[in-house]
Amino acid sequence: MRNPVVRVAGMGAALPVGRETVRDIEARIEEQSGGLPVPRGTLAAISGIETRHAVGPGEYASTLAARAARCALEDARATVADIDLLLFASTSSDQVEPATVHNVADALGYHGGSAFDVKNACNSFVEGIRVGEAMIASGAARRVLVVTGETPTLAARYRIADRRGFRHAFIGYTVGDAGGAFVLEPSDDGRGVFYRDSWSASQHWSVSQVPGGGSRHPRGDEFLYAGGDGGALRDIVRSFDPAIATRVFAATGTTPDDYALFVVHQVTAPFADEMTRRLGFPPERVARTIEAYGNVASGTLPLALVRAREEGRVTRGDNVLFVGLGAGISVATMAIRL
Repeated sequence: MRNPVVRVAGMGAALPVGRETVRDIEARIEEQSGGLPVPRGTLAAISGIETRHAVGPGEYASTLAARAARCALEDARATVADIDLLLFASTSSDQVEPATVHNVADALGYHGGSAFDVKNACNSFVEGIRVGEAMIASGAARRVLVVTGETPTLAARYRIADRRGFRHAFIGYTVGDAGGAFVLEPSDDGRGVFYRDSWSASQHWSVSQVPGGGSRHPRGDEFLYAGGDGGALRDIVRSFDPAIATRVFAATGTTPDDYALFVVHQVTAPFADEMTRRLGFPPERVARTIEAYGNVASGTLPLALVRAREEGRVTRGDNVLFVGLGAGISVATMAIRL
């Protein structure tokens, strides 16, 4: 196994002030849908989610990203002046144009350096790390700040006509908002990213999407809500060979015993349980964020790692394995020595 070229020098996470329970969400659906009955406990039973954080007035994708960035910079004992590449890697954005990274840069006082967005649904943050790693390895950057700001609760549709509409909009009730950030720098001590891989099955791009705002539906309107076929998505993922994610072991000469923590992207709790079993990961070492935070999209990795470190589950020198699933559909795997 080759020594890492890039290490994670600092990490940070940020959550919105607002917090909702599953009962709050169910009541909101009933209220905005003219009394459409939503049996209490339905969302919890299907998703496993208990609470989530949601943005309020004055909170945006960029503000969550900037807050997380400040935490990561402090953790790395660095300042924004030490950064020469800023990447915003998220499913969410402040606007279609310009790139949201500029909103983040302005909030941080980052001026003069390179800055751009990276986007690949819920795998956006890990793709941002890969881009930052490549830029450092090539000499194009010395220190990179990768940030995400996820606000998928804003794409949830609460005014629905019937149970069919409820099923189509269901994904919007399982998501939560969060920000995350990593500071990347050259590694000289064996710590850092020592494996990365990605795989895609793009023929399934239409299964889960927010279609509005692009050239297909430029005006947005009703297309700005998240929607999809959860059953079809589940069946597609079940058809994938688990070796797509577990070939990391043969490639790096490691086994599951060599990892202190596994971070599996969590769409719902039952889905996370199934993925954990199929991948053969020990459940007691899998980070769980779905119950308390919902599906935070590309914020899963930074939020899970920050929380795990706070709880003493990981420390410097530990190996962490991330397996991400993104709409599109793509699978991303990354192994990091902290």
